[in-house]
Amino acid sequence: MDSEEQMPPVVRWRVECLGGPWWDGEPCVRFVDLLETQSLFDLHDGIQAAIAFDGDYPFCFFRAEGPEGPREMIPAELDERPTKDDVQVDAYEEINAFGSLPDPDSGEALHYVFLGAGGDWFFRLSAEAEPVPRQPGALYPETVESLSIGPDPMQYGHDLDDFAESEEDLLPPGAGGGEGEDGDAPSDGWDGDEDEDDRE
Repeated sequence: MDSEEQMPPVVRWRVECLGGPWWDGEPCVRFVDLLETQSLFDLHDGIQAAIAFDGDYPFCFFRAEGPEGPREMIPAELDERPTKDDVQVDAYEEINAFGSLPDPDSGEALHYVFLGAGGDWFFRLSAEAEPVPRQPGALYPETVESLSIGPDPMQYGHDLDDFAESEEDLLPPGAGGGEGEDGDAPSDGWDGDEDEDDRE
């Protein structure tokens, strides 16, 4: 096994929730430490653990100034609004996370989209410029719990799943399943782009 001096540097990622089907607008910021050599798939795993999601749905990454503007998809062959079937998540195992960051002078940020049940969750990602100290015995990616801001978002609504009497009860607010708006999630053509059976 490599000595600590031979191990790659640790990069600290900031993960900010921008919206989702059950997001109530309360700030949710997490920090995930990742080895500089790890992939976007590893970053996905770290984000899912940091926000306590179950990771059962496709995801993708893109560079853009904001989630609703023009996007540079990763990988480049993806359409700006791919369907869930178009996303090949295994491709992210071969793409370095740190190398996917946009040029600092571009005004763009790296974004992560989790194409979950009821709609899509959007997150803005950034990385600290300086490596952070490696924690003895740490298995990366690792959530930095002490820096977390706000509660975890509710992946499947407000814990009502066990009490739902119909499929409509499981839909997010604004989609026939509750009161109010959908937490100001960015509008996106991905929402509802496939049958309910495709979400299994």
